[in-house]
Amino acid sequence: MHYSDSTQLPYPCRQVFDLVADIERYPEFLPGWKQARILDRNDNRLLVEQQLQAGPAVFRFHSTALLEPCSGIHITANDGPFHDLHIDWCFTPDTDDQCRITVELKLDMKPGLMNGALQLLLGAGSSELLPSFERRARMLFSQN
Repeated sequence: MHYSDSTQLPYPCRQVFDLVADIERYPEFLPGWKQARILDRNDNRLLVEQQLQAGPAVFRFHSTALLEPCSGIHITANDGPFHDLHIDWCFTPDTDDQCRITVELKLDMKPGLMNGALQLLLGAGSSELLPSFERRARMLFSQN
């Protein structure tokens, strides 16, 4: 599975980067995310344990996030249900107060009876990924 999308947000890239880098908050606003916990932090590299749920099926996996402050976040995983997972975020300033955010997701699932449910969740949820972050940004940043 491959998915990419891009949008412009009326916030500085630093704020948008910080929002996406706050992985432990994903369960608060991303459908299907039940848990995201940082297990280890080493400079700009995070080891994250995540749990997704698709119907009654629960999937746990570990991912690595490489943070490039204000410009990119690169997430990889190859355990749990994933043979190979890559999520690349790119943050490009349009002006001082606007940021172009681009996400590209590449996913290869391991064979498994329940993995089809997760693939459906991620496939359907991909188109909601940027809108979910956009709603979250409006909620958090419009109050300031």
